[in-house]
Amino acid sequence: MTMEDIGRYQKYENYLQSVIKILPTNYFNTNEPTIYDILLRYKTLSETNLDLVKAIEQNQHDIEVYQEKHSRLVKEKDDTVLVFNSQLGSSQKEYDKLVQDGQIKEQRQDEYYKTVKEKLRILGETKLAIHSLYERVMMIPWLNQQLMENNSNQGPQNGMNSNMGGQSVSGNNAMMSNAPGMNNMIQLNSGSLMGSIDVMDMKLYTIKEKLIDLRNLVEKALQMTHGKKGR
Repeated sequence: MTMEDIGRYQKYENYLQSVIKILPTNYFNTNEPTIYDILLRYKTLSETNLDLVKAIEQNQHDIEVYQEKHSRLVKEKDDTVLVFNSQLGSSQKEYDKLVQDGQIKEQRQDEYYKTVKEKLRILGETKLAIHSLYERVMMIPWLNQQLMENNSNQGPQNGMNSNMGGQSVSGNNAMMSNAPGMNNMIQLNSGSLMGSIDVMDMKLYTIKEKLIDLRNLVEKALQMTHGKKGR
């Protein structure tokens, strides 16, 4: 190094000496800091600065990567929300349809119950009417008396046909009216549907036979009337 070089670098030494003078006392771990200490500190700070710059660049890169991931996740979640909203809309439509179908079925069920109730009412009134007609037919004493006389004159063959309906004359009816425990049997059968149907069939059959016997009696009376006129 020549004297010219020493003179050229002298100003830098002077500058560093002035820096040492203005530094705090405890800035270095030595009581008498030197230019070498300042150069070491500069090197350390430069390396630290480079590390910080690299860390900032790495952090910036990481931020960009995370922002990209965040954007991708947001888009995926938005797409998922759209799918769920679509499924929710479809489910809501299905729910509304099920509710509507349930209301229709409930309305039909109410109408069915009303129809069944009305039919049961008509059935009850019909049973009462049949029972009333049966009781009235069975309470005609003169008809039973005339039928007994008519059957005794006609003989066993005709009497068999006429005896199907009367209380005193009809074999079936006599059995049902006079047989021990028959009333209890009817009461027991009326507790079930088949028993009620059997009772109604019996009463209708009895009414039918009574009407047939009454028609035969009227025909017999007419024949006797015409016979008297012919004499």
